[in-house]
Amino acid sequence: MKREIVDLLRGAEPTLATVADRLAMGVRTLQLHLKEGQLSYQQLLDDVRRELAERHLREPHLSTTDISFLLGYSEPSVFVRSFKR
Repeated sequence: MKREIVDLLRGAEPTLATVADRLAMGVRTLQLHLKEGQLSYQQLLDDVRRELAERHLREPHLSTTDISFLLGYSEPSVFVRSFKR
């Protein structure tokens, strides 16, 4: 599941429906799998973004604009606000 989110992140926020399609399952089925792991889709997306942000911030050649694009944020200020949370 995380791999699909990472693949879909560049330049856009992947939706639950898009991830479910990539996994060849219905939205409801994906939600049930997440619920079994006591996660929501938003929590999973936030976790993936946090992990990637921490990794990307260690790379000196990437700007916050580059990182915000790679994480699917619409603009760098949204990334900065979200990362501070």
